[in-house]
Order: sequence, then structure tokens, then C-alpha cells
Amino acid sequence: MLLSLALGIGTGVVETSLVEIQHGIGRHMDTVDPSNYPTLSKLTLIASILNLLCTMTLKISLSIFLLRMVQQANRTVQRLVIFNLISLVPFTVAVIIVDLAQCVPLQGYWDKSIPAKCIDKHTVNILLKAASGVGVVTDFMTAVIPMFIIHNAQMPARRKFVLYAILALGFFIAAASIVKTVSIDWSPKDYTWDNAKMAPWASTEHQGGMIVGCLVTLRPIFQLMRRRIHSNPPREDYDMAVRGQQAPRRNKREVDEHGLLSEPMEIMKQTKVEVLDEARDSQTDGSEDPWDYRSR
Repeated sequence: MLLSLALGIGTGVVETSLVEIQHGIGRHMDTVDPSNYPTLSKLTLIASILNLLCTMTLKISLSIFLLRMVQQANRTVQRLVIFNLISLVPFTVAVIIVDLAQCVPLQGYWDKSIPAKCIDKHTVNILLKAASGVGVVTDFMTAVIPMFIIHNAQMPARRKFVLYAILALGFFIAAASIVKTVSIDWSPKDYTWDNAKMAPWASTEHQGGMIVGCLVTLRPIFQLMRRRIHSNPPREDYDMAVRGQQAPRRNKREVDEHGLLSEPMEIMKQTKVEVLDEARDSQTDGSEDPWDYRSR
């Protein structure tokens, strides 16, 4: 449910970004029509809040999954996961409040004709980088903690390898979060260009989190597909069914683990018949019976 909510919020982020592009985001400010500035400011504020909510929802979803994994782990690991889970909501709310308090009244953020007290862009950059830095720490925690749990878990090596491969995407997400943090450098002189540098990495962070959150739940589906593939009937049975003919009954033990028909008894019988025919022919020709060891 949380992943579905994150997907909905992420879709809102994408839609907002597309509208921003139409109004000048991604271009240098001197090439943008000044009449688009108020709309761009509103869209940027909306996109920022949606980004924060999407990130929070994804991390809560992954933290709940981790909480289920660490039930048999030591107390320290459990406390780290619980602390990460509990701190996400108040931290996100605090950042949203700071985002909305950039100008008092808020209308001064997009309407410069209104007398308002606004935080300078340099201070905003520092606050956003600090908030994003905390997000990087939580990303690494979410990626590292499962590794220790899987390492100490009693499970087949193949399953461990699959889980390692899936959860290793968490390090890629953390790397994207680092690049996003470094890319935060909004200057009032070229705001429309600077804002576009951060957007791809924020989107990468969100989509990567959704992929990880979905992959860890797909094991039952993969198992069902594997059983269906391995239990497929032979090709000749399928062709006969298409033609409306009844396929012959086959012994289940004649189908190997790869779903391929193997008929060892039939092959052995056919080989025996061929050998006996050759022996009979040799006796008819008057030659020595190769299978009669009594004559040797």
C-alpha cells in the first residue's frame, strides 16, 4: 500500500516536472519569458514538497520491511531500524515547514510585488543540503543493515546471492542521493538552469527505491512462474491439442526437472530390438554369433 502511495506521489512529481519544463526549467534564465517566473516558483515549491513526501513514503515502506527482517537480529540492529522508522515523519515535516517558511507571507515566494520577509538563497541551499545529507545517511543505513542480517541468516547460498543483488541497489540509491546533494546550488541569477541539475538524481532515487521495494516481494510470483514453466507438457502434446486430438497419457516420471520429456524405457527397448536384429542377421549369414560366449 505504501509503495502504491509512493508511486502516486512520484507520478505527481513527474507531471509537475513536465509542466515546469514547459515554463522554462532546464533553460538559462535569460531565455525564459519573465511572465513564467510566478508559475515556475509555484511549481518548484509543489515539486519540492512532493519529492519530500515520496522519499519519506519509500523509506517508511523499506523500513517496515527491514523491521520484519530484524526480528531475530540483535537489539542494536532492531533499535537502529526503529529509530530510522520513527524519525522519518518528523524530519520530513520539519523540512516541509522550512520549505514553506522561505517567505512570510508565502505569496511573496512567487509574487515579488508583495512586501515579504524571505530567507536568502544561500541559507536555503545550506538547509537543503543538510536535509539531503541526513537522507544520505538513512539511505546507507537501509542498504547496510540487511547485508548483516542476510549474512548471518540460515538460508541457501543461492537465495543469499539473490537478496544481496537486490539490496545492493540500495547503494546505488545512496550514490544518487549523494550526487543530488552536491547538485543543490540554487542561485537567483540562473535559477531555472540550476534547478534542472538536481531533478534527474531525485527521480533516480525515487525510482530505485520503488524497484527495490517491489523486487523483495516478487519471490512468490517467480516461484509460481518457475513451477509453471517446469510443468509444461511436451511440444507434441500441445500440437495435438491444437489440432483437437487427445494427447497420449504419459508417466510423470518421464518428465525430467527441466520439463523435457525423457523416455529411457522406450529408448532401451528400441536399442535392444536393434541389437537382437543384428545378432539374428549374423546367424543367418552363417557368421559367428557375437553374443554367444559359449562358442569362444
